Amino acid sequence: MIDTGFFERLSGSLGIADYEHVEIEPSGEPGTVFSNEGYEGRLELMQRERNGWRGASGIQYRYRDYAAIGEEAFVPPTETRQTGVFTFQDVERGAWHYEAAARVEQTEHEASDVPALDFTGFSVSLGAGHDLSEAMSLGGTVFRTERAPTTEELFANGPHLATESFEIGNPDLDLEVSTGGELVWRGRWQRVNVTLNAFYTDYEGFIYEAATGQEEDDLPVFAYTAADARFSGFEAEGDLLLAEFDGPLGAMALSADTTLEYVQAEIDEGSGNLPRIPPFGALLGLTAQSDLVTLRGEVDYAAEQDEIADFELPTDSYALVNLFATVRPFSSPDVAIRLAIENATDEDARQHASFLKDQVPLPGRNVRFSLEAAF
Repeated sequence: MIDTGFFERLSGSLGIADYEHVEIEPSGEPGTVFSNEGYEGRLELMQRERNGWRGASGIQYRYRDYAAIGEEAFVPPTETRQTGVFTFQDVERGAWHYEAAARVEQTEHEASDVPALDFTGFSVSLGAGHDLSEAMSLGGTVFRTERAPTTEELFANGPHLATESFEIGNPDLDLEVSTGGELVWRGRWQRVNVTLNAFYTDYEGFIYEAATGQEEDDLPVFAYTAADARFSGFEAEGDLLLAEFDGPLGAMALSADTTLEYVQAEIDEGSGNLPRIPPFGALLGLTAQSDLVTLRGEVDYAAEQDEIADFELPTDSYALVNLFATVRPFSSPDVAIRLAIENATDEDARQHASFLKDQVPLPGRNVRFSLEAAF
């Protein structure tokens, strides 16, 4: 605690990571050695609330020393240092709520046998919200962010077996700059809750990994590149209390819920589609709940995706049926018996956003049983 009149608290955190693992070859000999060492520290000054005005400012530092040595190494040993200075301000004025944030971030990548690369990015956002009534609110945010490319995006050059691809980085990549806005409407009533969210983002130098149509080491080659692009879409969530009644398992509440998601992403000037963009998705659920038991059924739907990039295949639609049951034998949250049947109809489903969707489908019908107890 501090007491300077303007600030009331200084907080800090420190995290340290030291990780290593060795890939063992079928012969039993050690193969590729992966190591990842680093730490992250953060100091934050909290402002004393003054007439509805709150805020926090601080500094954050990250260090990462990554190395992979062996046949499966696709990124050279790299040290990354990142320093950020930030502030967040929050003001309440009656039915209005205002937010502002800014961050300056300096990133340095130093890879073996490659000149060090430095990036300095500045990001800012402004937001406002208004309570239209006791049940409804409307809010919006505008932003401009600058992101430095990652180690993999800059220096990758080799087989990445986790994605069954040969990845090639691009050391000429610059900051990825995004400018956009988001609009959110919320309604909360006694039996109904609804959230609607629409967004639009314009990218200058959007960084992505695209197939080249070539092969290396019997793997398809994917190269990192950048292009101006636009993203737009919406998310919608809602739940409805259908009924409340007394049944053989006690007082029950029956409710329905849904989540809808859609994003459209394309490269500027009609140059084509971006790869691995998920299609329209919907989750529809029905839940019956009491103190003793919770029963839930849901349908997880993904539409067909045929707006594809070069060297990409379309993906069929699918609908997964999932069933869940939870029993609390002592009407206590401390003990629970759970049964889950996922993909109950054994649907052949593939996620368009996956590098491996043409080789590896989502899991088929699977059943899980678990017992949980808290002490």
